[in-house]
Amino acid sequence: MQELSKVKMFAGLNDEDLSTIQWVGEERTIGADAVVFAENSPGECFYVLLEGLVEIIVTNPVKKDPISLAKIMHHEVFWEFCLFDDSPRSATARTISKPRGLEFCREDILSLFKQKPRIGVVVMKNTGSILCVRLRSTDMGLRNSLLWSG
Repeated sequence: MQELSKVKMFAGLNDEDLSTIQWVGEERTIGADAVVFAENSPGECFYVLLEGLVEIIVTNPVKKDPISLAKIMHHEVFWEFCLFDDSPRSATARTISKPRGLEFCREDILSLFKQKPRIGVVVMKNTGSILCVRLRSTDMGLRNSLLWSG
């Protein structure tokens, strides 16, 4: 529970709320250099990384080596898109170091939000903020890339 209080997605939740959230998640430990999920696979769960490092990559259509999009560090969330739609995953998540985290399946977490709407409002608002920060960062990177390439 102490670890979940450090996760931005859960900011503003009290200890009882965090305990409820933790109960819905399933702890996962995966070896280093393993695939957590693959590009184009069903996106039914999201992950909270408690320890380790995960890289988000996409297939490179020109070269053999994949393109690295992001590195996810401890106390960060990834593949939170599944809370908003059920599209296939747009990237692969690969472990760099042996991670430990919690897996939350969309169906379970949305069921919790129906039972405890305040938790749902806080988590969805925080998730929206996380996605906005990531989108702005991507926009800036693309903008800078276009400015320097033209």
